[in-house]
Amino acid sequence: MSAVLEGAGSRALDGAAAELVRAELERILASPGLSQSESLARLLRHVVTETLAGRAGRIKEYTLGVEVFQRGAGFDPKIDTIVRSQARRLRAKLADYYVREGAGSEIVFELPKGTYVPVFRRRDPVRPRVPSGWPWHVLGGVLVLTVSVWLFSRLWSPDAAGAERSGKHPFSGIAGPARLPLLAPGERRPEAYRLYLKARMAPGTARSMAWLDEALRADPELAPAWLARAESMVSRAYSAEEAPARIHPLAREAALRAVSLGHHAPAVYRILGEIAGTLDWDWEESDRMLRRALELDRENSWSRLAYAQLLVRRGAAADALEQLRRLGAADGSAPAMACALASVYFLARQYDHVIEICQVVSDSVPGGTDCHYWMGRALLATGRPAEALVFLEKRRPGSGQGFGSLVSAYLAAGRGRAALRIRAEAEDRAARAYVSPVSLAQAYFAFGDLEAGFRELERGIEVRDHSLATLKVEPAYDGIRGDPRFQRILRRLRL
Repeated sequence: MSAVLEGAGSRALDGAAAELVRAELERILASPGLSQSESLARLLRHVVTETLAGRAGRIKEYTLGVEVFQRGAGFDPKIDTIVRSQARRLRAKLADYYVREGAGSEIVFELPKGTYVPVFRRRDPVRPRVPSGWPWHVLGGVLVLTVSVWLFSRLWSPDAAGAERSGKHPFSGIAGPARLPLLAPGERRPEAYRLYLKARMAPGTARSMAWLDEALRADPELAPAWLARAESMVSRAYSAEEAPARIHPLAREAALRAVSLGHHAPAVYRILGEIAGTLDWDWEESDRMLRRALELDRENSWSRLAYAQLLVRRGAAADALEQLRRLGAADGSAPAMACALASVYFLARQYDHVIEICQVVSDSVPGGTDCHYWMGRALLATGRPAEALVFLEKRRPGSGQGFGSLVSAYLAAGRGRAALRIRAEAEDRAARAYVSPVSLAQAYFAFGDLEAGFRELERGIEVRDHSLATLKVEPAYDGIRGDPRFQRILRRLRL
């Protein structure tokens, strides 16, 4: 766990600590993120210098406006928000720095929300141990829960067990569940760690999010809980429970917080890579983050699969399939992994592979899974709409996505009234709650309503619908690829 350096605040740091902070300051200022922004560099240098000198009490919004941003004695923070806006940018730059150039830094700078006084932390490696002074009933409960989790992970898989059983994992076949880290609980706050473990046993649920919130209120430095929070938020975006434009920035903030606390699990970089692509359409950064995840653990199947999905989205199907060939033979045995594999094969138009994989899952998991969705789509793509409907109906959209495929299948099967009913259901839901605009767009395109379809794609851009990431290769758009409006959207997505 990281520790706040002694003396930060109204009292100056001692010589050795101050030198560490000054050295880290110079490294940050020389980084690409700060070296190209004179105003942010000036702000950071000022607040660090004042804090090191024991004058943190002088770091106020008014003094920063006057002394750093030269606003003059008449500066009114209520009217001019320069300090607040620049502080927000600086926080983002610092978080980004500790993912990139500063990933191995011993000293971490933070600018907590609600203040302009920086906090300096020394990162120490986490050493699993049993804390002294715990009440025995608490210690016993944690030991039992930890052993239970360990056994559970061995019997099922190294990833989130609930996801594996259902064939649905938090990222809907995109980034996969993270391994469950069996770290020692915090020395001062065992309750936080207990809540975190409970949350990990019910991933992606509202109950899990509530436990994570409690855990982080009890211990804001519990890094695995920040990662779990990021995963849960991404899960909500992918299941179309909320607009990704609102929730993905929060997920990225949680993942960066985990990194700043020294937690460098591959799952952190999978999340950051996925968000870089779907939120910012920065495919190069997405590639860099996913490669980083692979560097941390080349045997991690979810990292390799996430990288394969990035490649196939960008049109590099052969390279994506090569990544799949590197997966172990047993990697596709669990339902969640099989569904994710199916998504790559589908976008690579290897429909026979999709059907083969999903049939195994369908035979073993009776309820609706993501594999039923991909099975239905593969059957539809190979001219078997009646069979496709059997599987697509099993995976009826319980949230705000999946409507487009159902509409297409009903139309292909000659059941126009049923297709109209599904489209009306989607429109009704969209009037009351969030529905994926891309799902609606596909429904309109299936009916030949190009105007409504492109309108929904534009709305998808506004809310950063994650399905836009597949636009370049998604078979549903084959009939409109030559439309100038479609080409303009591809350019906006940098695809």
